Amino acid sequence: MKQKTKQLNSRSHQSSRKQHIHDLIAFKKKYGHCNVPSRYSLNSALGSWVARVRRAKKHGTLVEDIVCHLDALEFSWERRTTWEQHISDLKAFKKKHGHCNVSHKYQPDLALGQWVADTRKRKKHGKLDAEMIQCLDALGFCWERQTTWEEYIHDLKAFKKEHGHCEVPNRYQPNLALGLWVSNLRQRKKLGTLAEDKILNLDGLGFVWELKRGRPRLLENAATTCVPSKTRRSR
Repeated sequence: MKQKTKQLNSRSHQSSRKQHIHDLIAFKKKYGHCNVPSRYSLNSALGSWVARVRRAKKHGTLVEDIVCHLDALEFSWERRTTWEQHISDLKAFKKKHGHCNVSHKYQPDLALGQWVADTRKRKKHGKLDAEMIQCLDALGFCWERQTTWEEYIHDLKAFKKEHGHCEVPNRYQPNLALGLWVSNLRQRKKLGTLAEDKILNLDGLGFVWELKRGRPRLLENAATTCVPSKTRRSR
């Protein structure tokens, strides 16, 4: 009976391991590396497994076939937070998104988002050396915090959830940057300078490209009763 239970547990463990390997391959395909954060909110089990695997390898208790599987994926056995690793992660981010404006809430790699924020602060206070500044300048790094497309979309979804539509007034007091961004979107669409994928993204939210009179004005009046939040810098 004990032998049967042991076999069952072993099969369950192998099945779980295969799933983690599968998820890790998908993660690398999406983000260009295997550095899954331990608090990876999109798949907490994967983040925990990666941390456990590193510990097991360090203590010599990790079976050889897992080591071979992960080596084939160019898995980093040490969680690297060096300058070179951050630059490598930033390059991978730029390759995927087309810019270096990593949000401090960037879920796939919270450490990268925090590093970007800290790097801006160090530059502002004169604590970043010239070589590092030149390296980031060459990548097109933005030294001023800018709100990303993803963050604006997040705020727009929150607005729609609260109000039932996407018609953000120009002078929307709780988030002035969002109102300005929405207005700019309509102008860019009209001028033909807004990318098709972004148009489709907004269409999926039920975004209204031509405003109806009256409704935004009423919302502006209502919005003044809300407590203003800190506005963001518009892109």
